[in-house]
Amino acid sequence: MKTLIVSDRQWDLAYSILLLFCCGVLLYPGLLNSQVPVFRDAYHFYYPQAVWLDHCAKAGDWFPRWNATENLGVSTAGQATASLYYPLRVLYFLPGSVAQRFAVYIMIHLLVAACGMRCAAAQLGCRVHSAWLAGTCFSLSCPVVFQHCNLVYLVGASWIGFAMAALINRVRQSQSSHLLSCLGFSAATSMMLLGGDPHSAVNTYVVAAVLLVGRPWVVGKVDAFAAHVGQLRTLGSKWKPNTSSRLMELAKSTSWLGVALLILVTATSIQWIPMHRWAAVSSRRQPAASEITADADMQFEYQVLQARVNQVIAPGHRIYEFSLSPWHIFTLWWPTLGGHYLPENSRWFSAIPAEGRMWVPSLYLGTLPGLFLIAAFFSRRCGSEGRWLKLLVVLTLLLSLGNYSAVWLVRQLCSELGLQQWTKGFPPDSTGSVYWLLVELLPGYEGFRYPAKWSVWFVALAAMLVARYAQGDRRPNKWLLWTYASVSLLLVVTSLGWSVWSQFSPADEHLGREVWNEWFTAAAFDPWLAAPRLQAVLWSGLLAAAIPLAILLWYAMKLKEVSQSFIVVLTAAEMSLVAMQWVVFSSPREFNVPSQVRLDGSVLVWVDVAEADLRRDSTNGKSQFSVQELADYQSIFLLGKMASGIELANLASSQSLEPLQVRKLQKLLAGLDNMTVNQPELDAVLRQLGVTHRLVRLHRDRTNDQVVSEPSNRAGDGKVAFDDSLGNSFAWQAIPGSRELCEWLATDNQQSAGDQAFGQLAWQWNSSCELALSVRSSQSGAVLVRQFNDGGWVASLASDGGNQQLALSAPNSLFIEIAVPAGEWTVVLKRKWLW
Repeated sequence: MKTLIVSDRQWDLAYSILLLFCCGVLLYPGLLNSQVPVFRDAYHFYYPQAVWLDHCAKAGDWFPRWNATENLGVSTAGQATASLYYPLRVLYFLPGSVAQRFAVYIMIHLLVAACGMRCAAAQLGCRVHSAWLAGTCFSLSCPVVFQHCNLVYLVGASWIGFAMAALINRVRQSQSSHLLSCLGFSAATSMMLLGGDPHSAVNTYVVAAVLLVGRPWVVGKVDAFAAHVGQLRTLGSKWKPNTSSRLMELAKSTSWLGVALLILVTATSIQWIPMHRWAAVSSRRQPAASEITADADMQFEYQVLQARVNQVIAPGHRIYEFSLSPWHIFTLWWPTLGGHYLPENSRWFSAIPAEGRMWVPSLYLGTLPGLFLIAAFFSRRCGSEGRWLKLLVVLTLLLSLGNYSAVWLVRQLCSELGLQQWTKGFPPDSTGSVYWLLVELLPGYEGFRYPAKWSVWFVALAAMLVARYAQGDRRPNKWLLWTYASVSLLLVVTSLGWSVWSQFSPADEHLGREVWNEWFTAAAFDPWLAAPRLQAVLWSGLLAAAIPLAILLWYAMKLKEVSQSFIVVLTAAEMSLVAMQWVVFSSPREFNVPSQVRLDGSVLVWVDVAEADLRRDSTNGKSQFSVQELADYQSIFLLGKMASGIELANLASSQSLEPLQVRKLQKLLAGLDNMTVNQPELDAVLRQLGVTHRLVRLHRDRTNDQVVSEPSNRAGDGKVAFDDSLGNSFAWQAIPGSRELCEWLATDNQQSAGDQAFGQLAWQWNSSCELALSVRSSQSGAVLVRQFNDGGWVASLASDGGNQQLALSAPNSLFIEIAVPAGEWTVVLKRKWLW
């Protein structure tokens, strides 16, 4: 009987189809039903941004460089999140709805992540099965899949494998292939930057520098990169170079990195130049706010507001806000141990006082890969490649901890022992951590604030180590299998037993449940979610251990006959099942906005997002919400961003690079706003900004279900809340006398003389980067355009086929001011190219 021989190419095709099927199952609500991932930025930021970009493309504006509907205007070209020049943006021009294209975009990048890791493992010498095991457990791991809610970081993660493949190719191959590996490495990092993730591109260069520059100096048996030109090299040659050889290799590696960086800078200049310019006025850089200068007889009303904004101290840029806590390491083997957010909040990690803001709920990369990872660290048969992978795995894990350093640990111990007074002279918690060292060494690295982003590199290198260990058909030791199975079984029994007890225990034994529920409820909470519940926490703990235990039992029963292909298929099936806990969809909300607001493109709304608190707005006793209700609550406070496709502008939407002046302005408004109906001071400020509506909370008397306060000047019914689940509903209140987008700035003499005919003005947006103004004035004056002035604009008079450039106000002011001579003119305000 003939044995069927399957080639590597056929296996590649089979595994590609398998992953495509898994991603399709995971994302089918978006692919088939036009639903949108509901958690955080995917729902209220990236999907609406895709809608807005789709509107621009349909109008012929394929590369919009300015968005006038957010934060007094923002630079779209300067926001990496827009990914204007990213090649795979063409996926958004496929047939189908925007939601369907959004899901396709996520799916393609998951497949790119898998293929890249497969190529990297192949460059390391792994055969097709172990290479695809690396690709599968990486692309479907939680740190990668969960980035669907922060899309640009999924893009950055998807190209890590190809960057690693080029890096390994540089190390292993002859000098003649250095240029090809350099081009491949530069192409991968360029895709990261163009896709909106400069942080991942910088992290990739950090890993490359550690590997290429550091290895000959820090390893006892130095792994030589090149004994002789043209010799086939591995990551693990036992040749010990002398000092001159080390210096020569250091020069070669530094040159390789320098050429790769030069190619990156050149290839992505169209993106990083406007991004760098826009960052210069952002709250990330914290520059000094400039005052508007004007002549004594030209004191305009808006200058009072500008001076007031300049006095506000903006919130500082917190570098270590998103750090991976040490207890996350246990989620490598029990996927939902710390809980998750949707469809129900079971995130008990947030109840730990030292827990920071969440980046990913888990580090899970599969049961068998997790076991292989442990076994690999205890194995001496992984070669020098394995030793270096272990070193990099530990390094990237320490980098992702960020704020959790030895100083933090000592402070926590002193706090537990009641010795807080001893810690008063301690430096910040981050001092001494590996990420802190990187911030101190790399100029400008403090502009990033996501240490936990290193978790993606951690699972990437862990997946490579898993592939390297599994290459020789090695299996974990039985003691490891038994230990893992015993702990998982203990977790299952504990969760199941506690769940049954909490359901059926007598009333006098409910005290234990109340204590736990009170602990969860008092935890640091997410304003968009309900409080975690004991039953939900127990279920997530049961699921965390039950799935790995089932996989382990299945694997143990087939231990003698298991093949590597079986491990890949089993891992893909398991990871797809677990990933459904992290990817939740909902239908985009139909906005219940008054009809005249919907039709008027000059509407600018203010919403104090800091006032969002689902617990406060929910009815008494309600602690569980449907996914659609949670999505609707996001929509209430983020309407301006969510409704970007229906011509609403928003003063409160968030951007990754938000202007410092706008951040100060938002803090000023938030300090004035308590979301009540009668707020004359707030209305006076909003009027000067051109805001037409603000969100107010309609308090209800729960005893008779009557509205206590009603907004004045309501446009239509204005109601935008789901009253059956909220104790408070909301409405849009019109701001009387709000200013227009463009207006004349009258001098004191003109205002006192009552001259109403000194200037007539009309305007329209020709495109996202060009505003045309029709001006007729009996005397010279100035036009105020309520768009943020970052210095990236040029104004000119269009007449007789020529352009006469006009003077603009100083950069970094709230608004753009254009000096216009007397006469009848067409003034064109254009966005500068690349700036």
